[in-house]
Amino acid sequence: MTLPASLAANRRLSTWLDIRADGTVRVYSGKVEIGQGIGTALAQVVADGLGVALSRIRMVPAATDRSPNEGVTSGSLSVQDSGSALRLVCLQARAIYCKAAAVRLGLGVDQWQALRVSDGRIATDDGAAPQSTSYWELADADLL
Repeated sequence: MTLPASLAANRRLSTWLDIRADGTVRVYSGKVEIGQGIGTALAQVVADGLGVALSRIRMVPAATDRSPNEGVTSGSLSVQDSGSALRLVCLQARAIYCKAAAVRLGLGVDQWQALRVSDGRIATDDGAAPQSTSYWELADADLL
């Protein structure tokens, strides 16, 4: 699989996301909101990719000292370029957090795929006795 150029140039997940203990996710993109709705579109990509409510997403304005270098914001490719990078970042972050949740819940780390995520809550599908934790309880910058 070929990574989107934005992600290939900025591989560290923490460059893109900050999952916080306060129940929010800060998202860093190198694209600038100039009235075209990119912030909303990218927030929706992240919410879907992580399995959290859109209201938890905080888009951080692009800044050269913090945002991934995604080049210019021009044409109609921002959602395609940044969105595809963020989608993959979120899928990887979700897997990392589910693996951490599996360990916290006393499951084998290889059982992470059996966990489900709903608005940041990571739970077993254990019928009468489900166990759960959340991104917020596991929030740790070192995970990403």
